Amino acid sequence: MTKEEFKKKPTALEQLLASKEKFHIFKSMNDADIVSIVIKVEFTTFAKGEIVIKEGDRSEMVYFILAGECNVVTSRSVVGVLGVNALFGEISGLEKRARQATVRATQDTVTLAFLINYDNFEKCIVPFAYFYRNISKDLIDKLTKLNARKNKQ
Repeated sequence: MTKEEFKKKPTALEQLLASKEKFHIFKSMNDADIVSIVIKVEFTTFAKGEIVIKEGDRSEMVYFILAGECNVVTSRSVVGVLGVNALFGEISGLEKRARQATVRATQDTVTLAFLINYDNFEKCIVPFAYFYRNISKDLIDKLTKLNARKNKQ
């Protein structure tokens, strides 16, 4: 890759902003809002069988699956499957507590990973309000699907 080609290649943050409509957690947020609440945006790849996050670990990265699929495992049992456009790791990212489950790639997987910039919370109340509303909706959807699955059993 030439120097010019490298300069033209968009950063992970630029790619996130260019495709923000795919990210339901950024609904109703403009580019400035997103930039004010996320830091350390990066693409990560995981080979089939590789652990993305491990139950009990302390990490604050939040992940969004761009390609691939992962199993969610707690107490050695698969409790869910995550595919393209799935968000995970948000509880540890929001609460700064230990991971609640292990997530393992079941096929080669590409994610967009980021940290939440809590240092900007006081300056960016409105963007954080949108972000928390969107995360809450996402978590409610996950709980609803989990409950529906349990009721079928």
